[in-house]
Amino acid sequence: MYQTGATLQFHDKICGVASLLNMIVANIDPVQLSKLVHKLMLKQFQMFGHDCQLLQETIISSLQWDSFEQFCVWQLLSAEGPDIQNIIIILEKLSLEEHPEAFSSALLLLKCEPLGAMALGTLFSLPVSSHCGVVDAVGSHWLNLNPSKYAKYLSQLMDKAAVKIDTLLEHLTRVLIYLNNNQIFEVSEHVLTKSLLKLFTSFPEFLAKFESLYRVVSAYTDELRKKPQGNILKVEQKNKKRKVMNIDDLLDA
Repeated sequence: MYQTGATLQFHDKICGVASLLNMIVANIDPVQLSKLVHKLMLKQFQMFGHDCQLLQETIISSLQWDSFEQFCVWQLLSAEGPDIQNIIIILEKLSLEEHPEAFSSALLLLKCEPLGAMALGTLFSLPVSSHCGVVDAVGSHWLNLNPSKYAKYLSQLMDKAAVKIDTLLEHLTRVLIYLNNNQIFEVSEHVLTKSLLKLFTSFPEFLAKFESLYRVVSAYTDELRKKPQGNILKVEQKNKKRKVMNIDDLLDA
């Protein structure tokens, strides 16, 4: 059996070297794997490092290894704590049919990661034709977990045109199917609702292409306008007086 002590002793030689990593996972047992996971979580050494290109090459190499070895790789990678951006980039190179071990492991790793603006932008940049399932699974999880941040980040992506807008809207249309509720349109002063309405108004071609999404946003906006005084928002002014702002004012701001 491969000795974890030797791994710790020569960790500077192992980091990012696919052939040595393969030798470890091909001979490791579950107890030794658990010990390595423990050491990695304590930041006592690294097996993958921070080089994005090197990590991609290592993962691509591991796709040819047997299933147990691949699962070991992903457990070790998860324990080390990779950059979430790198995992999404790697996912773009994977397919469920050809790389089921890596594909499922990457999805589970993403599910455990907190939502970030850059990560969401990278996720919504994945090709719809080949990776809509990835965005559906991870995007809907992040949305239901923290709709407020999700709405803010999506609004920022649209306002700055940080990703291809048509790709973003296509993914968003699919992700909304998995909503637990309509909270994403309510949070953060309806920031997402306003950004979508602004986008559809400025670019009629998107309105025609994503008519179903526009209908959802318009219906929700109409519903807000019809709500009674319970939805009136009060904003404190600098002079300490309060101005009553209704939903129409808020959406037109």
